[in-house]
Amino acid sequence: MLRIFAAALFAAIVGTTGVAQAATVTGSYTGSLISVDPMLAGDFAAGNAITFAFSYDDTTPDSLFYPPGGIDWFPNNGVYQNAGTGSVTVGGYTASGPLFLDVTDDMANDGFTLALNSLAGSPLSNGLVPGQASLNLTALSTLFSSDHLPSSYVAASLFMLRSFQFTFYGPGFTPYSMTGTIDGPSVATTPLPAAFPLFASALLGLGFAGWRRRKSAPAAA
Repeated sequence: MLRIFAAALFAAIVGTTGVAQAATVTGSYTGSLISVDPMLAGDFAAGNAITFAFSYDDTTPDSLFYPPGGIDWFPNNGVYQNAGTGSVTVGGYTASGPLFLDVTDDMANDGFTLALNSLAGSPLSNGLVPGQASLNLTALSTLFSSDHLPSSYVAASLFMLRSFQFTFYGPGFTPYSMTGTIDGPSVATTPLPAAFPLFASALLGLGFAGWRRRKSAPAAA
């Protein structure tokens, strides 16, 4: 029994360390509105709370590689389309859609942009269509070691500039925007390695097998 357990443990460790495992990075940034276009004033007001929640796969490929998987034409900038999903809540309004991410590794101006560019199906505001909600986070220092997606949550406090913009569109594709700042506490969820559930299942199976053997063994005289 001990040998079987040791073998399962070794296999799980090799599986989690020998091969790069995808991690789902989940979290949210919070803040408040500063300004609102008068056309949006019916649903939004300065001071409304902002929550930008997101979840992404940190192995999403950089779309600036061309051909895919080939040359990185912009080694200090990574662009990741459809990396996951996100939602933005402002006051009592919520919109959601696919997540676009941009990572800049630019020495003194490292940055992280999160955007929801396609909000189809989200509620209108005063007859206006939601277009894009984005967070632009700039460190003004060296924060990232590469332009790869962060493999864990990055706290808002590490960025010096933290701006929010949400744009709606009217007839003739006329934009109407609200802006804000990310200044509240941030919430992160620790990524779970992909191999961990398999490892847990293996341990559970071994425990159950041992219990059955002990139960079926004849009682000592």
